[in-house]
Amino acid sequence: MKKKAVIFGTGTLAELVDFYLTCDSAYEVVAFCSENPDSDSFCDRPLVNFETVESHFPPKHYEMFVAIGYRQMNSLRKNFCEQARAKGYKLLSYISSKATFWNKNNAVGDNVFVFENNNIQPFVSIGDGVIMWSGNHIGHHSNIGSYSFLTSHVVISGFCNIGEQNFFGVNSTIVDGTITGKKSLIAAGALVTKKILDNQVITAPKGIILDKNSEYFLR
Repeated sequence: MKKKAVIFGTGTLAELVDFYLTCDSAYEVVAFCSENPDSDSFCDRPLVNFETVESHFPPKHYEMFVAIGYRQMNSLRKNFCEQARAKGYKLLSYISSKATFWNKNNAVGDNVFVFENNNIQPFVSIGDGVIMWSGNHIGHHSNIGSYSFLTSHVVISGFCNIGEQNFFGVNSTIVDGTITGKKSLIAAGALVTKKILDNQVITAPKGIILDKNSEYFLR
């Protein structure tokens, strides 16, 4: 028998979480909840107010997933995860069956969501509330801090220590043994080769638009 789950959120991420849990997990999504909902349904399921969700779907019988993205540098997701726990909910985690993941060697927190084609090597630790979009590589013996958000095709090499609430843009790369602080933003295509402090933003060089008559095209 499948476990029953309630999803917090009514955005695109909540819709995707519903799809993946329904198609590829041991969970049955029975309802959604949000702050001050303006409708009574979402994705053809009941939608209730988060303030009173436990009276409709008691934590004793239902688990929850907080489907909030990287807004406010992941603080919003962290905040509602804490509120859901305070209500007594167990926060479920999902790892796609199409991800490479060494279950026996890796530690995973709650409210973690790992999309398909992630390659997570042995001895990796993933904190609470981490979201990994598709196609990332997480090297062995690395630690991913709680409430971090990895977009797609991020490379985190071995022995890295990633701080809490980091954001990694598409195709960003972190070299072996690198440490990052809290709430750091590593932009798309950035290469990180040394320690990053809290609240730092690392960007990649911008692309240059060349005229069709430039020397590059006339070589």
